[in-house]
Amino acid sequence: MICSLLALFSLFSPAMAAARERTFLMLKPDAVQRGLVGKIIQRFEEKGFKLVAMKYMWASEELLKQHYADLATYPFFPSLIKYMNSGPVVPMVCIIASFLIQFKQSGSRNPLRHFIHSENQFF
Repeated sequence: MICSLLALFSLFSPAMAAARERTFLMLKPDAVQRGLVGKIIQRFEEKGFKLVAMKYMWASEELLKQHYADLATYPFFPSLIKYMNSGPVVPMVCIIASFLIQFKQSGSRNPLRHFIHSENQFF
């Protein structure tokens, strides 16, 4: 009990806040349908991500349009919404370590891909 209480307080200290950032991740319908949710979450946790929140849900078309609003002008937008609405998704909030934050700021287009992929493909 004391250890978990100390761990909770460490999340709110200024030093810890400076070294961590929350990020949104969403497992798409194909990952859910293929039964990879547990394996993917395990892989994130092994890489140092701390899972803060997770929900298994079927995203409504309205919610998906709001989430992907910045992509609405692209020709693939309707098919993206259709695909994301084709099955359940798993949205998550994770805390990531400072070295990933620094990597993201280095200008990489997709730092999570480089961070998660090892020598072999992820899945």
